[in-house]
Amino acid sequence: MKKIRLVLLALALSAICLLAACSSTTAASAAVNATITLSGDTAAVSGSGAAVSGSTVTVTSAGTYTVTGNLNDGQLVVDASGDVTLLLSGASLTNTADDAIHVKSGTVTIQLADGTENTVTSGTVSAASATETAAGAAAGTTDTAASDDAASGTDDASGAAIFSKEALTFTGTGSLTVNGSINNGIAGKTGVTIQSGTITVTAANDGVKSSAGAITIADGTLTVTAQGDGISAGTDLTVTGGTFNITSGDGSETTLSDLQAQGGMQFGDFFNGSDTDSADDVSMKAMKAGSSLKITGGTFAIQSTDHAIHSTGTIDITGGTFSIASSAGKGISGHGNVTIDGETTGITITQSTEGIESKAILTINNGTIDITATDDGLNAGGGSTGSGQTSTTAAADSGTHELIINGGTLTIDASGDGIDSNGDLTVNGGTILVNGPTNSGNGALDSGAENGGTISVNGGTVLALGASGMAEGFDTRSTQYSFLYNFSSTIAAGTEITITDASGKQLYSYTTAKDCSSIEFSSADLAEGAAYTITAGSQTATVTMSAIAVNSASTGMGGGMGGGQMPSGGSSDPGQTRPGKGGGTRPGQGTDGSSGTPSSSAATTAKAA
Repeated sequence: MKKIRLVLLALALSAICLLAACSSTTAASAAVNATITLSGDTAAVSGSGAAVSGSTVTVTSAGTYTVTGNLNDGQLVVDASGDVTLLLSGASLTNTADDAIHVKSGTVTIQLADGTENTVTSGTVSAASATETAAGAAAGTTDTAASDDAASGTDDASGAAIFSKEALTFTGTGSLTVNGSINNGIAGKTGVTIQSGTITVTAANDGVKSSAGAITIADGTLTVTAQGDGISAGTDLTVTGGTFNITSGDGSETTLSDLQAQGGMQFGDFFNGSDTDSADDVSMKAMKAGSSLKITGGTFAIQSTDHAIHSTGTIDITGGTFSIASSAGKGISGHGNVTIDGETTGITITQSTEGIESKAILTINNGTIDITATDDGLNAGGGSTGSGQTSTTAAADSGTHELIINGGTLTIDASGDGIDSNGDLTVNGGTILVNGPTNSGNGALDSGAENGGTISVNGGTVLALGASGMAEGFDTRSTQYSFLYNFSSTIAAGTEITITDASGKQLYSYTTAKDCSSIEFSSADLAEGAAYTITAGSQTATVTMSAIAVNSASTGMGGGMGGGQMPSGGSSDPGQTRPGKGGGTRPGQGTDGSSGTPSSSAATTAKAA
């Protein structure tokens, strides 16, 4: 009996080994269906599932295909049912008239073999003349990646270097250079996923595009130079990691006047005041999403002509390091809610018309943010386009506007409003420094008072400097003390401003970056009934916290620098009028707790230099 059992066990083990061997053999044979060797104007196929006709290689079966060698002027076509992997291993493909890689059907993964360099090129247009191709887009150069097959009578060829009517995935540790000299660089109609790899794209139109789907990027190094959009998703754009260097349009060198000279009113994002994404507009955004844009990590260096990061839906940034320069657009712009969060999130915007904008609700929860803007630094409500025109269309305006700062470190240098909301403006935390406007037509802080909006501070530290003509202080709905003080003389750039308490303890010190005359300050250190001294060079003033919000010159439209005259007595009327941008009444405006008429006593009054 024992011998029988031993025999049966031996037979079972033999069967298992045989099955394993068969499985291994099957797996090995399925690992690579064929090797495609490109050679000048033709190619050779070793294996099954692909065939060569002249300079065209067609893959017709699911599987994995290794591609090597050089194809001078031809095309690699995938027309298969199922999953296809193209393993590029030192491959170079060029098509002077159309897509170099064209996917008619099949779910394709392009894998970059470790240690290899690969190149895919469409067209022969040089990088220098590609600029003219994209600049002339308004005059007839179109992106056919979203065209209708039946109407066009074609299989939807886009002229991209790599084009797929279905989704595309990129993976592997090798490198890929994509030259889209006809139209786009990489175009996956229903989606593009980049998992890894070092990918460099140069395109006469968009760099990486999905006209009807989502783009997801998990990792890798992506360098894009595109005359149109850098990365453009028809629906969602999601980035969880990677290193990005994106230049769109002519980068940050092109000015608004340059665009006007090139295209006039055809550059709708800049000049028609609607800030839409119409097909008639030339779009030169670095990163663009049609639905939602989410970034949780990555390192980004962006030079754009149009908005740098844009979504016609929502934007959520919860991680990543950003260096952004936009010569004629906004740094970050969303038609829906925009939320910035993440303790390690770092956003530096060195050039923009407006720094961060939401046409609905803009929320800053965390992060380190540094903004330089020719118009508003932060904006909730649409504001103006790059040309300074106010946006009024329904597509551009959600009707609900609010700006909320819950935390983070914000430094803003704005020629327009420093922080602007068309509705409520609420500060609950964070460290905020605003170097606001030097002109009397804007303020360091600006709420939608004319629309019934409120402006309140409940936490954090705020120093907002600017011209006194449109200065606006926090209102009595606040739970943290604040004061607004307008000096009668200009505080020159480079002047040290200090705020001290009655004991001489310094609460805040800052050296001004540009001329100002108005100071708005709020801190948890301010206390009810206490007196504080503001020193700005040779000018000094004392403010007593007689109310939660002490706004010593909130009634005056006193002009620009040094023009805001402090009233001799404060109003205790909570409905105190502030004739601001909308001419509205500020409900809950704070009282005047500053000293009265200027005198020689610096300890108790304001005095001019």
